[in-house]
Amino acid sequence: MSDSEKLAAFFKADKSFDRIMKELLKKFEKYGEVKGTVTINNASINECEAANSIINPKSAFDPPFLRFKVADFERGIKGSRYKKSELKNVLEAYFNTVIVTNIDKKLMKEQVKKEFFNSIICAHIGSSSEKWLKAMPNECKYGYIIVIREFEYSDLNARNMLDNICKAVDSRIEYYYEPIQLAVLSANITGNSHYFDSNTVAGKLLIHALAYLADIKEYKNAEEIKAVYAEYSIEPDSISCAAVAIGIRLLYGDRREHPAFNAFADLGDICLISSSNLNGIEYADSDNKRVYIVENQMVFSALVDVAKECRSSLMCTSGQLKTAGLKLIDMLIQNGCDVFYAGDFDPEGLQIADKLFQRYENNELFHIWRMSYQDYIRIEKSEDEISEQRLKRLNNIRMPLLVQTADEIKSVKRPAYQELLIKEMIEDMKSAALMTV
Repeated sequence: MSDSEKLAAFFKADKSFDRIMKELLKKFEKYGEVKGTVTINNASINECEAANSIINPKSAFDPPFLRFKVADFERGIKGSRYKKSELKNVLEAYFNTVIVTNIDKKLMKEQVKKEFFNSIICAHIGSSSEKWLKAMPNECKYGYIIVIREFEYSDLNARNMLDNICKAVDSRIEYYYEPIQLAVLSANITGNSHYFDSNTVAGKLLIHALAYLADIKEYKNAEEIKAVYAEYSIEPDSISCAAVAIGIRLLYGDRREHPAFNAFADLGDICLISSSNLNGIEYADSDNKRVYIVENQMVFSALVDVAKECRSSLMCTSGQLKTAGLKLIDMLIQNGCDVFYAGDFDPEGLQIADKLFQRYENNELFHIWRMSYQDYIRIEKSEDEISEQRLKRLNNIRMPLLVQTADEIKSVKRPAYQELLIKEMIEDMKSAALMTV
């Protein structure tokens, strides 16, 4: 038995050393060396005497206050018959453990985190979410704290959550032009329709991932979070999945008209068509096979009367294209209707139009309406300047007609709105109606 082991046995035999040894262990764990001062404010007379029997130089302790330097305790050991002892070895023998300093523990913990993130990144190399996975640990942002909290609770839960979020992100980036309800996305990925609800841990982390990849800096309030979802055509609730329209007929599989929407179409009244309204509907139609879609509610209101007059159908997306609207367009085109889409001259407006172009590319029944370079340069521009962050979104525009418009917007850096083209839109609708007579 070594001197350190013998001395540890000696200390164990006297309970007066128990708290003293525990405090010495804390100092070694904190500093990793003979350093610091042991303080026990409620020490017994026996504890004071035990400490004084070892330390060098001796001290006149006044119980219940006991205070001595760790170095004095080791100096006392070196002067005893167990002079070959090292305080660190004595403590390890006393507690039957290997002393790991707090610094070592922190380094080990950081290494485990690093290995965890590396394994997740390796599993998603080449995916759209890889960039976000790398940025999180490198910058300790973009949802990093959420992941670490979940990791400390359960590394398996954290891994599963990140895998699910990466699947959701990758699927949205691949099919961003096809709107999807948040509940449907959750169910498709996890089988739980509430998994990505914005108030859940996974839901909050999903928002961080989407915002980072879209280069959106601010997403604290409800409207900003809604904008993040909109970037990927995600609809957070069923209410936001509706389209405002007039003159659209809905038909079941046997070609029977939906009675309520048949009445709306006959009367030329405005109606709200939600995703739930489309359950069981397999066809959509327009009386003159022409459907005009606008982004802005004011423009929609201005065109309602002329749409009635021309027996054309009219729909408003109120910004981002929604699930109900997209399903309607699908059915209208499949039923031989010409669809004309018009949006604002800003990055978001061109993005929506380009998403539709990508969805209906090479389909002769889909048309971009009044969004050309010529339309943009002829109307007055807003005084507001488009930020560089928003302008970057125009770099991904694919449709040739819209690319030319996007280049001009990037040059001018000012938006223009479709309200200023209402007169031209009315002329287009009337001219087209005359040609079909």
